[in-house]
Amino acid sequence: MNKYKETSRKFFDKLAENYASTSDGMHSKALYGPVLQKLSTFSFASILDNGCGTGELLALISAGEGVAVSGIDISPQMLRIANEKLGEEADMRLGDSEELPWGDNWFDVVTCINAFHHYPNPQKALREIHRVLKKEGLLILADPWLPSPAIQLTNLLIALIASNIYGDVRLYSESAIRRLLEECQFKAIEWKRAGKFAHLFNFRPLACVVTARPSK
Repeated sequence: MNKYKETSRKFFDKLAENYASTSDGMHSKALYGPVLQKLSTFSFASILDNGCGTGELLALISAGEGVAVSGIDISPQMLRIANEKLGEEADMRLGDSEELPWGDNWFDVVTCINAFHHYPNPQKALREIHRVLKKEGLLILADPWLPSPAIQLTNLLIALIASNIYGDVRLYSESAIRRLLEECQFKAIEWKRAGKFAHLFNFRPLACVVTARPSK
C-alpha cells in the first residue's frame, strides 16, 4: 500500500471511536451544511460518499426517502462505525478511492468531503469518480483551503511533518483544483463562495467544490 494511504489508514483507525469530537471530525461536520444545501438543489436517487469516514453525511442524507446510499473508506474502523450507523440497507465498501468497486455510470451524485488532500494520485481518483458518475451526475468535493502564501507554507509543513502523521499529501488552490478537474474531463464550471473560507465549483458531470480552512 502507498505510504500516504497506509499512514491515513492507521491515523483514522485510531480516531474512529471518537472521530466526531476530534478537530478532523468537527471540520468535516462544518462542511456538511454547504454540501447538503447544494444537494437540495439537485434531484438524485443514488449517492456515493468517497472517503465516507464514520458515515455521518450519509446518515443525514438517508433520512430522506428513496435515496440509495453507498460509501467507501480506506479505514476499517471508520467503516465499521459507518456500518453500525447506517445498517444493512447502505452499500458500504472497504477500499481505495483510486479503484472504486462500482460499474460505469452508477451514481447520480458522488461526494468527497475532507478527504481529497489525502489522495496521492488525485487524477486517478477523479477519473474513477468520473467513470462511476452518470452523464448528468454531480460531484461535490469539499476540502481544506488557504489563501496564498499560507497554502504554500502549509504544503511545505505537510511535506516535512504532516504527511508522516496524518497521511496528508497537499492542499489545493482554486486554480489547481480547476486544472485537475478539467484534466479529468469535468466541465461546465460554476463558482461561488461558500462561507468565509470556502468556494464552490460545478462541472459536468457536475462537480461542486467546497474548500475550507484546514482543521490542523
